[in-house]
Amino acid sequence: MAIQFSSNYKPTYVDLNFNVGTNSFSELLYDVDAIRNSLYNLFTTPIGTRVFVPEYGSHLYRMVYEPVDATSATELRVYVGKEVERWEPRVILLDKDILVQPVFGGFNINLTYTIRMTGVSSNFELTATR
Repeated sequence: MAIQFSSNYKPTYVDLNFNVGTNSFSELLYDVDAIRNSLYNLFTTPIGTRVFVPEYGSHLYRMVYEPVDATSATELRVYVGKEVERWEPRVILLDKDILVQPVFGGFNINLTYTIRMTGVSSNFELTATR
């Protein structure tokens, strides 16, 4: 399904969605959806798993095997801020906009970010468990 834009709208960011379903075609993602997809890819990629960029990824899945408590949540919160700052330069993320909560068997991450080029704010949420 193609997205139709009004004649005066031009997307700022366009990315491919590599999470294809039953068809073999990737769809294009625009602006907020493109950044959400990028954040999802960042947090679900363990550091060291990308052959040509081994430093890319997140500490998230390593942290779910640590004690699920407030101390680990605070440590993960610091990692999340640094990882977004390094790998997603299209967004502004303030420390107060990062919420990491321990949940049964893992952590819930909730981010409120602002897209640099457009000033649009959005949320991203991910729960990772063992």
